[in-house]
Amino acid sequence: MPGVSIPVKVPSWKAPTSISIARPPSGADESAVGIAAASGVFVVQFSAVDLAASLSASKLYRAVAGAASVVGRQIPLRSAFRGYVGAIAVSSDALKSAGVATFEVYMDDVASGAQLVWGNNDGQYLAFEQNVHGFVTDDEIDVRVTTDGSFAPTTVDVLIDLYLVMSNEASTTS
Repeated sequence: MPGVSIPVKVPSWKAPTSISIARPPSGADESAVGIAAASGVFVVQFSAVDLAASLSASKLYRAVAGAASVVGRQIPLRSAFRGYVGAIAVSSDALKSAGVATFEVYMDDVASGAQLVWGNNDGQYLAFEQNVHGFVTDDEIDVRVTTDGSFAPTTVDVLIDLYLVMSNEASTTS
């Protein structure tokens, strides 16, 4: 069967050879030049494999690309903007069947009060009031877990989604 030829007009395109950056008018206050005011929700994940009993404010792990695979490391998020904790959610590969597990957000190694006490299920979330658990630029943010001695099952893997509302607008909230 012979091929069919359909004429298609493709617009010509050339890569730019230079980029223009707008500068403020002469004499203008250059400190006002910056990125546009913006805000949004940023989700950071923390995890633990085989969550143990009798933990006390144990740092959870973030995924880091290793040489051969993804590995977990206890590395906090360093905030580039100010904001607040919007919500925290836990998901797991099994139901929590006994004991207590509490996940709490820490900022610069200090408990923030933003915490979720995990019920006997395989997932739950908790949203927080706006600006209650605030942070500022350059804060180190992580999630820690505390479990009691009767926590079970100790073979459960958990994933924590931390919802941070960030903004680069000026604010008195921190």
